[in-house]
Amino acid sequence: MPPFPRGRRAVLAMLAVTAVAAAGCASPPAGASGAATDTVVVVTPDQATQVSFDAGWSSSLDFMDLSLALNETLIRKPYEPTEQEGYVKQNLYEFTGALAESYEISPDGRTVTFTLRQGVLSEQGNELTADDVIWSYERKFGSETSVTPYVVAPALTDPTEQFTKIDDHTVSVTVPRPGDMFTLLGTMADITGQIYDTDYLKEHATPDDPWATTWSSGRFDFGYGAYRLESQTEGTETILTANPDYALGEPAVKRIIRRVVADPANRSNAVRAGDADVALGLRAADLADLSSVDTVLVPSIPANNFVSTWLVTTQEPFDDPLVRQAMAYAIDYDSIVSQAFRNQAQKTTTFLSPDAPGYSGEGLPQWTYDPERARQLLAEAGRPDGVSFTLTVNNALPGLEDVAVAIQSSAAAAGFTIAIESLPPTQFSEKTQTWSAQAALGSGSAITLSPPYELLLGTTKGSSTNLANYSDDAFYAAVEAGANAGDALSPEAGRLWNEAERIWLESASTIYILRTNPTTAASTEFTGLTWRTDGAVDYTALRPAEG
Repeated sequence: MPPFPRGRRAVLAMLAVTAVAAAGCASPPAGASGAATDTVVVVTPDQATQVSFDAGWSSSLDFMDLSLALNETLIRKPYEPTEQEGYVKQNLYEFTGALAESYEISPDGRTVTFTLRQGVLSEQGNELTADDVIWSYERKFGSETSVTPYVVAPALTDPTEQFTKIDDHTVSVTVPRPGDMFTLLGTMADITGQIYDTDYLKEHATPDDPWATTWSSGRFDFGYGAYRLESQTEGTETILTANPDYALGEPAVKRIIRRVVADPANRSNAVRAGDADVALGLRAADLADLSSVDTVLVPSIPANNFVSTWLVTTQEPFDDPLVRQAMAYAIDYDSIVSQAFRNQAQKTTTFLSPDAPGYSGEGLPQWTYDPERARQLLAEAGRPDGVSFTLTVNNALPGLEDVAVAIQSSAAAAGFTIAIESLPPTQFSEKTQTWSAQAALGSGSAITLSPPYELLLGTTKGSSTNLANYSDDAFYAAVEAGANAGDALSPEAGRLWNEAERIWLESASTIYILRTNPTTAASTEFTGLTWRTDGAVDYTALRPAEG
């Protein structure tokens, strides 16, 4: 059979194409930098207690890593080399097989049919079937705690209508418009597209927990991923072992020992000293220091991770767009990049990827630090004496507290008095997802770089990911027009995405400050460290370095 369809040619050619898959760090166990190279020791700032978007969203770095290791999707974005030795990146516009061995897109570009690999077994010994695919998506939409419906629209809105079982190993999905196909495949290749052992989950469903989300939260044994949980010591350590029955073959890394090390300096020191092979969530200062260490790989390629502040449009004082725009002029962007991030980041005031085919950045607001202009806007808003508010910060993400202090300092000259509220991830999520904060500072990314997905990720009405509680009919109309334009990556669609982004950014409900470099470092004894849009490390790609 021919190879998997490649990029836009495959997704948008409107031709039927068949695809084929190709606590501390002292005394590390065997495997940490120099011992058995089939074992990887990871130091992480936190510990995930659940691995399904259906049971709620977490800003935890460990959540993304574990979810990727323990679960699998129908398709994946393949890795390709970068200019940096030992570092690979996802190709964002191509797809290759995982749980599916092939797919075919209909001539009208609206239906994709997946042929599943046969003989793929879960940890419980249940074989993957089309029923698992369909029920997994019904769960994603049926669970009250799931965030998936908000982030896969408009490509997917009703799995009971859009998914069709053809036979036990064949399932099709139909999207409303051809322009939705790229978004569909992109989200199916990421965390929201993970498929579960539904026979096992159904055994534990109850009238009060019909999708077994409560039961499965805190469990790690219902996926088809490359790894399985060996043990977890609460708050200290999680150990994974390779799944010999993994659909893509048993990984080269057989064991992953994940240690919770809360202090980023200690995580940095662990990988520097060889006590850890991978360090997650490092600060920019640590990355800058490690970049000169020969035994450590520090990625220098910009990631798609953004630091931004959300100004809650339904909370005083940011219910006034003039106050929000004043705040956009009150941030010293250049100083934050050079000082708080040691130049391990790039200033940005936009969100859509400028590298995407069809992209247009025409007319987008380019916020700069201008305290005088900020004061003028506050005066126009009837607040000549300035504004006071509380900025809520996720304290588990590296460098954010430093950014908060920098904003507090620069905004003072612009007429803003800011109190900083620093919260751990769980409390931060609870407060921001209920729009209880006045303003929040966080870090995040779009895991699928499809323009309509990116635009709706933080703006969909009622979504827990719409942290600014933003709403604008003109914006939604522009996104809808783009989705109706056909090829989502065409210049015609790009003009409409540009119109939508301009409306959104001019509202200053979300202010993008900078785009960070990856916050992960790894031992050079391994090659294949991954750049992924979800920020996770794919341990199936790691290999012992030659020589």
